[in-house]
Amino acid sequence: MVIQEQTSEVMQFDKSGVVICHAELLDGRVALGTLDGRVLIWRPCISRVPEVIAQRRRCPVESLLALPSGAVVAGYDDGMMVVADPATGNVRAIRAHTSSVRCLLGFADGGFASGSWDGTVKTWTGECRFVQSMHEHTGSVRCLTATIDGWIVSGSDDWTLKSWHPKTGAIRTAFAEDACFSLLAALPDGGYVAAEEFGIVHRWDRAGVRIGYKVLHEDEIRALVVLPDGGIATGSFDGYAKVWMPNSDDMVRSSSWTANGVTCVGALSDSRLVIGDGNGIVRMWSPSTGEVQLLGRHGHSVSYVTSISDGCVLSAGGYGDETVRLFSPVGH
Repeated sequence: MVIQEQTSEVMQFDKSGVVICHAELLDGRVALGTLDGRVLIWRPCISRVPEVIAQRRRCPVESLLALPSGAVVAGYDDGMMVVADPATGNVRAIRAHTSSVRCLLGFADGGFASGSWDGTVKTWTGECRFVQSMHEHTGSVRCLTATIDGWIVSGSDDWTLKSWHPKTGAIRTAFAEDACFSLLAALPDGGYVAAEEFGIVHRWDRAGVRIGYKVLHEDEIRALVVLPDGGIATGSFDGYAKVWMPNSDDMVRSSSWTANGVTCVGALSDSRLVIGDGNGIVRMWSPSTGEVQLLGRHGHSVSYVTSISDGCVLSAGGYGDETVRLFSPVGH
């Protein structure tokens, strides 16, 4: 069953304003990082004009993190981090890494970690003071997550995963595979999952022991999301979004095929998926019922989709589109 396309609120950027990453603040505002180096704050459904809180010209924002204090940390392609406080207007630049800051990970105590193409993972306090660095990788760090007991897990181009304690620096596990790990996500039971480039998702328990894997796709996995019901959702260039239920019947549910591949996947609190594809289409899919709701279209490939706190869906178009759209799906 397909439900008709929904109306959306649209924010249009200029040609250099492709949105690469986002973070949601505690007050419901959304921070957006762009290809041309801007960090923007937008309040969906209230303001159509975002506020620029930081900018570094011609240097893409690769990662964003909203801190509990209300400040926003932006990781840039040249290894710099910028900390911007929308309330005070204060902006501070930090030479964090020697290459692109590809991922940022927040901690419960307000601190955070940064992972870089220079192969290091660094930890910082909530006031953005450097704590320590992990140099165990020999390739670029592509993804980070944290276990329920506080260990940092990093995935790298060196074909390894490292599990690292942020306070002691101890390395608990080092898993090697004949592929790059590009995506990581924490599981509610304290374990974690990782996607590698050949369509396989691996699963570990909270002690860092690998307990299984599943071949889900025939091409690169572009999205990995853990659902509230325990399912593991993926999206791939092979044109499918899938949900693996490892804790129940080990069933794999699959969406209908889409040409030009699935480029991004997000999840709502009721475990429905938001899927963006290479044709610019954004749709909602319920793995349990098979129902599909067409949300809208971008002019080109969708770069990311996400659910924000009020149940709305935010999507961004890729190169040649430069729009951010806000949808309110049926059922919210």
